[in-house]
This record gives sequence, C-alpha cells and structure tokens, in this order.
Amino acid sequence: MAYVKEGATYGITSYQIPENKIELDTEFFKLALPQTPILNAISRGQPIQSTKIEWWDDNPTPFEFDLIANHVGLVGGENPVPGDGKLVIGTQANLVKVGNILKCKDLYFRVTGFTTVDGNQAVTVDVVSGTDVDIASGQKIQLVSDAMPEGADWSTTGIVTATKRANVTQIFTDGIRFTNTEMNVVPEYNLQLVRDKIAEKLTKMRILLDRTILNGVLYDATDNTKPRMMGGMLYYVKQNGILSTGSFTEANFQAFLEKLYYARQEEPITDVWMHPKLKQTYFDPLLAQKRWLNIADTRAGQMIDTYVSEWGDVRLNTASQLPVDVILSFDPNKAKLIPFRPFTMQEVPVAGDYRFFSIVGEYTMEVRDSALAGLWTITA
Repeated sequence: MAYVKEGATYGITSYQIPENKIELDTEFFKLALPQTPILNAISRGQPIQSTKIEWWDDNPTPFEFDLIANHVGLVGGENPVPGDGKLVIGTQANLVKVGNILKCKDLYFRVTGFTTVDGNQAVTVDVVSGTDVDIASGQKIQLVSDAMPEGADWSTTGIVTATKRANVTQIFTDGIRFTNTEMNVVPEYNLQLVRDKIAEKLTKMRILLDRTILNGVLYDATDNTKPRMMGGMLYYVKQNGILSTGSFTEANFQAFLEKLYYARQEEPITDVWMHPKLKQTYFDPLLAQKRWLNIADTRAGQMIDTYVSEWGDVRLNTASQLPVDVILSFDPNKAKLIPFRPFTMQEVPVAGDYRFFSIVGEYTMEVRDSALAGLWTITA
C-alpha cells in the first residue's frame, strides 16, 4: 500500500502512486477478436526483465546429404577394378559415424571411416547391398540405418550447432480523454462511458499488435531516443525459413508441403495462413466437382477449411494482414507474445478542463524454429 508523507518537502500527487495504475492486460487478452487471428493463435509467454530477448533454435539433423563429387563404382570385366570406395559429402560428413548405413537408390553402403578428397570431407564406405555403380555429383545420399558388430569400439556423430536468434521490445501507447463535464454526470453513465472507451482503445491496440506480430521488422535502436521495433513472423521466416515461388497449381502446393515435410524430418504440416482473397480464389473452388451437395440447402457460396494431403491434414487459416500473394506455413505453438510491461492505464496530470488516462504496454515476440517455417510467393 502507498503512503503519502506530509509536508511540502515530501509533496506527492496521486498520479505518482504506483497503485493508481490499472492493469488492462487480463482484459486485453480476453479479446479474441476475429480481426486478430494470429494473436489469437499464438501463446503468451512469461514476462521478461529486459528490452531484448535471445533464444537458441536447434537446427534439424539432416537425414540426407548432397554428393559433391562423383562416386566411381566397380568396373567389371575379367579383372574387376574396385570403385573408389568414397562418398564426398563435405562438412556434413561429421554428422555420420562408422557403422551408419547410407543409401542411393538401390545401392547401400556402410561407413567404415573418414578421409578427404580435394580438400572436401568424405566418408569411406563398403558396399553392403546392390551393385556398385557410378553416382554423379548432386545426387542425394540418404542416412537409413546403423549397423555395428558385437564388441565394437564406440563411435559417435558430430552435433548440429544451434543458432542464436534475438528480438527487442516495442512500446505501444494510446490514451483516453474525458471532459470534466462527462466525468461529472450520473455515476451509471460515467462508468459505462469509461468501459466503452477502454474497450474501444484495447480493440484498436490489439489489431495493431496483431499486425506487428505478422509484419513487424526488427529494428534495435542505438539509444532510447529512437523507437525499438520488434520483428514479426514474416521477418523471421524471410530471414531463415524455406522460401518458394511459383504459379498456383495443386501440384505446386503439394510440392511446397512436401519440401516442408522433409525439412521437418517428416513431421506433418498442420497449418498454413493466407489472405482471405487468395483462399477464396484458389482453395474454395478446389475440386468442387468432387463435393456432395445438399440440394435442399438454400445457402450460396462454398468454403473449405482443411486440405488433406500425404504431407498432413492442413488447416487453411486466413489473415487479412498478409499480402495477397503469399502462403505462410508456421506452427502457432512455436510463437509467443512476451510482455515486458503489460498494458496498464494511469491518469496523468493535465492543465485543461479534462482528464486524461494514458495506456501503455511493451511487448516482444519469440519465433522458434523459423528455419522450419515456409513462405510460398505465388507468381502470376
């Protein structure tokens, strides 16, 4: 509880008493507005004590590698010439170990050791199944198994290093102004007026925060005379994610989902986001001839909310804040809105015949695993 000391030396106004602040954060997060679909979908993190947050993203462990030099296979004839017994896969060679089984099409190899070829890291291999043939540079080599004999020495793979990400807090402010005439009418009207004005301001600020969560661009100000701006979902996906372009066809959309599926180590895709106009244009009419219609239904129009594929049953979410030519794929469970200063309202001193209440909040967001999110830009 606040105590006011008496005397001119200790003069204090009610505006300076911390307890006179009214916290609005609880009411703010109760507003699940249809205009704020992204904010509705992500979670709210624990308050932080700094204007900057950092987190570590684990890079996915690859299960296939690009062959960066030709592999020479066994040459047949009366006197067969052995192949080179090497697979050159560069720096990713440290992610396999002796005993791993590698595969290219129907040819299986077992890793026996490590070497270098023209300065590039390579693994030495024995063929364990299939006919050893030439493999051209650029082919995919898959990691499929691990096979060790009894009593073998220990062998281990390298570790995929994590990547540090960061974001900063952003200050959101607004205010409510009442004339003293308004504040001196009957209490019932006065109370309703205050509630209505607070709800109006919180609605506006929630919409602005939702847009920032999606479209914000990271700017870490050099000093406190400049406003900090937090990076949003599109910022991190464009910086780190899986980017694709192409005209819209169902085959291209499935190719986008497939690319994400394997990047996520075969974890099904659950959500994509797009502008309502894009969904209406491309998805709502999709395969309309295969739908059963109730001829007694008097409603017009059609809408679908899920796309079923081998890569996951994908929810088709809409957000009007998105550009009309992109499809964004991200996991809402990997994003958090984090408060530094939750929204509060406090009366401030004024010189005129009115009362002014300031509303201020400071937030940032954490976007984990943005390297596994995707953005498809649709071309004409």
